[in-house]
Amino acid sequence: MQGCRQRKPYIIVHMDCGQSRRICGTIVAGYEDVLEAFKTHVIDGIEIGSQVCCYVKGLKVYDLYSTKEETDGLSIGYRQYGADSIQNLFSTSKVLTSLVVAMLADRGHLQYEQPVASLWPEYAQHGKSATTIAQVMRHEAGLPSLDQPLHAADLMTSRIKEGSVSELIAAQKPSYIPGEGSGWGQAPREYGFNASSSDSSSADTEGEGNDTGQARAAFTSAG
Repeated sequence: MQGCRQRKPYIIVHMDCGQSRRICGTIVAGYEDVLEAFKTHVIDGIEIGSQVCCYVKGLKVYDLYSTKEETDGLSIGYRQYGADSIQNLFSTSKVLTSLVVAMLADRGHLQYEQPVASLWPEYAQHGKSATTIAQVMRHEAGLPSLDQPLHAADLMTSRIKEGSVSELIAAQKPSYIPGEGSGWGQAPREYGFNASSSDSSSADTEGEGNDTGQARAAFTSAG
């Protein structure tokens, strides 16, 4: 986050929040309420080892991170955490995924009550043949987790295109009957839409238009 274009005047933040916790970064005058809200979460222990950065009309208005002087026994110490630390982000693509699926439904290329297996035949394994797109979108597909380990290398774009994640999803046995429960977890990864694989999916689907290929890709690629 550092090195981004910054509007002045801005405030350099180095705030002691007690219990060896602190907030550092920069904030433009007028956005102090954001800093106070972030500080409250740090003091409460909700946002230790976290970042928040926001742009308004292309200009960075605040760029803050929280850290701690000690490790508390964690595998990665807070001491090394800073503005340029890399961390996982989850659920950030769900809104876009929902929008893509809605557009495809609106254009007539899929229906919410359509079985996922009609777009992705391999998905029908272990009693998942009747699982609908609507159940996937509502987290009712019975796949809140995967039994097989997923390695970091499997999440590289090249490996995703090779089916590293989709094969695991297709082979996964539901933890409950689809539609009869709800599980919020890292899966079902078929919820995700990987735009980079949609073109190849379209090209491999003889006689189908690009949107229909995207509909297939939406349920054969990891998010």
